Amino acid sequence: MIVQDPLYGRFQLPSRLVQLLLTPEVRRLSQIRLLNTATPSLATLGDLRRYSHTLGVLHLALSSRQIGYTPGERDALAASVILHDIGTPPFGHLMEYHLKELTGWSHEDAIHALLWGFHAPENRAHQIFAGRSLTVRTVLRRIGIELELVQAIITKQHPLSALLFGSIDFDNLDNVVRMAWALGIPCRRSLSLDLAKGLSVTRGGVLQFSHARQGESIQQWADLRRQVYEVLVFDPPTVAAQAVLSEAIGIALRSDVISESDWPLYDELLIERLRSNTSTKRLISRDYLGQLPNLVFALQLTGELSDYKLQSRAEAKATLDRLLNNEFGKGKALGYVFLDRGSFGKELVFSDPDTSEQWATGRDSHSIILYGFLRSSYRLTAERASAVVDAALTEIGIPKGSVMRQLVAGAREEDRFGDDPQLTLPAF
Repeated sequence: MIVQDPLYGRFQLPSRLVQLLLTPEVRRLSQIRLLNTATPSLATLGDLRRYSHTLGVLHLALSSRQIGYTPGERDALAASVILHDIGTPPFGHLMEYHLKELTGWSHEDAIHALLWGFHAPENRAHQIFAGRSLTVRTVLRRIGIELELVQAIITKQHPLSALLFGSIDFDNLDNVVRMAWALGIPCRRSLSLDLAKGLSVTRGGVLQFSHARQGESIQQWADLRRQVYEVLVFDPPTVAAQAVLSEAIGIALRSDVISESDWPLYDELLIERLRSNTSTKRLISRDYLGQLPNLVFALQLTGELSDYKLQSRAEAKATLDRLLNNEFGKGKALGYVFLDRGSFGKELVFSDPDTSEQWATGRDSHSIILYGFLRSSYRLTAERASAVVDAALTEIGIPKGSVMRQLVAGAREEDRFGDDPQLTLPAF
């Protein structure tokens, strides 16, 4: 199969791997968004699907040279790349966070169930996409790739796992540059491919990059990643869409409209399920697919939730909801929480294959972003928004010195990313 890709141009994939790409477990990814939501402001990125990302990651993996590994191991790595996202639920992390908090569900467990053919225990031939049954096991056997080896790589039990789940790997190499391209952020499209060709892993599972030959490109990638997340985390319509959809998913799970067994749904099917139920219909039809709520504030705080005596993301959201209900009335506003655990910065540690010395760059970022949103029918002044921010700081007990960034509704777009920590945002 010949692929035409916006990052890598025209490339050809081996026919036996194409058989794996055409399984229903993998084709389902063509209906799962990369961004985890639809958004009017980042429309190109919002339309990208995980299937095209999977093709890109596979191209990077096939372009790399993993010296010291057998052909069977390299084949298993390629298969693992194709399968690494098949456990992704509709809208990705938005639904996964809820499932994890409510039932302990994880996409890793879902992948294991799919690989062994029992994600629905009562029916090994359970349909997963387009009325088709599970076929991955059959295809792996047919093309001569060892299932147990694939399982070891995907479950991080093999040195090659580092190339899919490392601090920098084929997955996030493609992810960052693909998102930057979709966002219109200037970047060298060959950056991820150039880095993939220089990335290797030792038998001990240590990532290898040459500092002299790839150090500058690593820094370019890290800078690009920060720019991408600056947009994703502080774009009001995008976060509003995530906040509304997350709210609807949470309500649906708690009221048994959907359950853990519905994770194989894809994005549009989940939206229809939520839109057809009375408990979530208004959220989806009026807010998510209609006029998104306006951002009242976004507060980026240093540290972890426990620093503010908050035990979980759910507790932090409940605190925001209570505050916003007190300020604006029940049902007129909602809170949302994003946990930055390496989103804006990562410590990257490598062994240099040229010198055998270790080298590192960057550091892990840790912060919390608290958002408040208000339905568009409510008229909000900048003064009122600032007062709500002060109330939030008091309610949660946030010292002024812990606020890294503060965005408040009501002023010019060009003020968004200035040097002043008191930043303001327009309504959208």
